[in-house]
Amino acid sequence: MDKDNVKLAIVNEFIAQFNAIGPKVTLDSVCKPIRISKKTIYKYFPSKAGIYDFILKDAQAGVLAAQRAIFNDPNLSTKEKLERILSIHIDWEERIDITKIFQFEESEPEFYHRFIEAYQSNWDFFIRLVDEGKQNGTVKPEVNAELIVTVLSSSMVNLYKGETLTNLGIEYAQAIDEIARMILYGILA
Repeated sequence: MDKDNVKLAIVNEFIAQFNAIGPKVTLDSVCKPIRISKKTIYKYFPSKAGIYDFILKDAQAGVLAAQRAIFNDPNLSTKEKLERILSIHIDWEERIDITKIFQFEESEPEFYHRFIEAYQSNWDFFIRLVDEGKQNGTVKPEVNAELIVTVLSSSMVNLYKGETLTNLGIEYAQAIDEIARMILYGILA
């Protein structure tokens, strides 16, 4: 296997094991199925936390790239841009069992903090679109974009807690889309 394939195999096996057992996944358990040594993992990642960080940074980069593309699309109205930015779905959401994320709060508190911070940042394009919408009449003038970001971030974080999604009987992507609809129909003029 070449270097890129080894790194991808490590991440894929790590995700598979995370989906099965949550944050209790170990580097030793990742090695066996893909027939590499723990030493090989350390060539690509400094630690288990390094794998989490790689996934988080890649997810953030994906979200930011999608936001930028939507924001800069001249064929979309402000309303369409807001709808699409609020309902961005990236590959990681479908690959990782979102219902196990809350377990990080106790088992990996430092990573959990970085994960939550990631949700609370990268809202610049949304805020700029809300301001643009206020100016062009798409968004109600009294709307406070920072308050919406706070509500959205808190809502998304709460989806990870306990068995919220299971109790609601919906998938993460469905929940995000529903939250986006609730927010938009509350702010659009």
